[in-house]
Amino acid sequence: MIKTLQIRGFKSFPSDRDTVIDVAQDNKPVALFYGLNGAGKSAIGQVVDQLGQQGVALQGCQIETNDQRPYRYLVYNQAFVERSFRNAEGFPGIFTIGEPQADALAQRERIEAQLPVLDRELESHIAELRALTEAGKRADDVLSRGIWASFQSVKDGPLKPFLPFGNSMARFVEKVRGLQTPSIEPASLDVLAEQSIELGNAAAAPKAPLRFDGAELQRLETDPVWAIPIEGSAASRLTPLIDRLKNHDWVRHGQAYTRHSDGQCPFCQQGLPADFESELHALFDATYQQRLAYMQSAARNYIEQAQRVGQSFEVIFSSEPYAADNAPLQAAVRNLRLALEANIAIARAKTASPTASEAMVSTQSAREAVEAALKTVNERIGAYNDRIARRADELKILEAELWQRLAFDAAPAIAVHGAEAGPRDARMMVLRGLRTTLEARSLALRRSLADLHAGTASIEPAVGAINAQLASFGMDGFSITKDTDHEHLYHLARPHQGRSEFVSLSEGEKTLITFLYFLELVKGNTEQTQPLPIQQTIVVVDDPISSLSHNHVYDIATLIARDLSPCSDQNPDGVRQLIVLTHSLFFFHELTHTAHKLHKRMVLKRVVKRDHSQVLDLAKDELGNDYEAFWQVVKDAQDAPVKPATLANTMRCILEHFFYFVASESEFKRVLGELAAESPGYQAFSRALDRGSHSDRTNITDFGEHDTAGYLDYFRRVFEKTGNLAHYQRRMGTAD
Repeated sequence: MIKTLQIRGFKSFPSDRDTVIDVAQDNKPVALFYGLNGAGKSAIGQVVDQLGQQGVALQGCQIETNDQRPYRYLVYNQAFVERSFRNAEGFPGIFTIGEPQADALAQRERIEAQLPVLDRELESHIAELRALTEAGKRADDVLSRGIWASFQSVKDGPLKPFLPFGNSMARFVEKVRGLQTPSIEPASLDVLAEQSIELGNAAAAPKAPLRFDGAELQRLETDPVWAIPIEGSAASRLTPLIDRLKNHDWVRHGQAYTRHSDGQCPFCQQGLPADFESELHALFDATYQQRLAYMQSAARNYIEQAQRVGQSFEVIFSSEPYAADNAPLQAAVRNLRLALEANIAIARAKTASPTASEAMVSTQSAREAVEAALKTVNERIGAYNDRIARRADELKILEAELWQRLAFDAAPAIAVHGAEAGPRDARMMVLRGLRTTLEARSLALRRSLADLHAGTASIEPAVGAINAQLASFGMDGFSITKDTDHEHLYHLARPHQGRSEFVSLSEGEKTLITFLYFLELVKGNTEQTQPLPIQQTIVVVDDPISSLSHNHVYDIATLIARDLSPCSDQNPDGVRQLIVLTHSLFFFHELTHTAHKLHKRMVLKRVVKRDHSQVLDLAKDELGNDYEAFWQVVKDAQDAPVKPATLANTMRCILEHFFYFVASESEFKRVLGELAAESPGYQAFSRALDRGSHSDRTNITDFGEHDTAGYLDYFRRVFEKTGNLAHYQRRMGTAD
């Protein structure tokens, strides 16, 4: 076995010192390395590949084994895929050795007896899976019909042009379910319909702003004429008596009767002095008449102005909907009318009794309230005019708001659906695992049958095994077939198409088929004349789960445990040593918890990268999940430097996980804005924490010269200002 790996100056490993990795700690034949992308895991596999498999000398690097026997090194990594597939005319054939005929017959009989039992158990699990799948479909149908009801409510209204899917319920529901629920309730469908009507008329004209000029009212209300009594001239000998009796207005009204009283008083019928009429004229002289006429004109003007104001607002309320539904404007106009009516009464009283002195009620506050309310209405009119001017853009905004509203309305039903789906999906996951296990056992038996039928070294058993495994994964869109033009090569074939190229596969399909090929290569050889040194084979597997779903990740972990289990008393035909490198905690957990054949014989290592790559011992339960792994990077940064881009991206991942999970994105963004304002030098760092991964170069290069301690303090303050300091302290291990 490989005892130690020495790496110096290779890729991200330091060049000023040796990194010695104890691969076979306590003589355990399995080594599992975990580390984030970019930590340096692949470099470990490349060292084994180049030194062991290819025999390339790497200065400063060497492999130390615990004995002197020759080993066959097989490394599954990107270089293996390139060498074995993409650069070849076909796939190099894999040849296996058949067993003696007598033993093969007995073994075949045993296998054929086991297969029906496995098939019945498998059929039972598949039936339960099918029932749960149908239940899920019914739940999906209920949810779809609930969401579809919102379509029915708007399909015949003004919002119909924004529904591009015709009457396709499936496409509409898919669209709504794929939307993120807005954190703030959007505008109602009625409001959106009203806006759609406004924007729907391409010939709609802009509205004129509403006007109200109270300057003339202000001038008339502040005229001194209302507070100054209008009295007769002091030049008349009647003035002293009239002043004493305070009956100027009575005398002025009675003056008109003297013209027809023939020298007698029109009230007491006594004779009047000969100069009485001239004294009256002297009392109510030209000055008095001018003052009286001015007052009467002012009263008429005020009454006309007040009535005109009332009439103008009646027109406004009847012709402008924005004014009619503005409650503050309605209230302000009512208050203004009450004040105007009071002043009209004062003006009329002054006209009837010029000697009266009552100042008018000031309507300034009422007029200011009207003007303030009109400003609000005019802002709405301005916004309407802007929408009319930018009709095309506003229609796009309206469409986006409609979908936000639909997503908001559907959110409760989607949440209920998700809560009900959780237990059902969990059970289905268990059943799929059982099915995968049974299929793997069945597949193993059928592969054994294929090997038994082969009888001699040939390519067909490996082809059959790979095709059977692909079929068990549900991949029936392609298979492998022997190449008729090249004796020891085979190629891809698709139903009804014949030969196909490897590049036509998806990344996930490429990963699966290359790994299955690698497994067959471990058990066989590309050259028919070479021996099959399975017990002298050291296997390195570098992240074989790229682009795979979680189901296939489980499948790959199961295949590794089954087909690459190291040699032992229980498995004498196993490989000598197995080394697995992965960035996926899900895959890591599958290997340590599910692969029972391996986990008791495992060495666990962790690859981290600060200034350079390091390899540390790892306890089995030290890693929990991706979220905990990100926190571990932050905790490590307290003791050793971490590159700014690495630390920033790790912190961003933590903040996205936490605040999106607790639905506090808006609070998170607000706090980042406050922190950026408080610490201008950290604005670029704040942007990096609030963006998608590597959304632009600013996230990677624009961090300035700040030290790690500054970033850690800034990160802590995000949790402190959002009220989540306890979570930060618990994760960092600083809680009391």
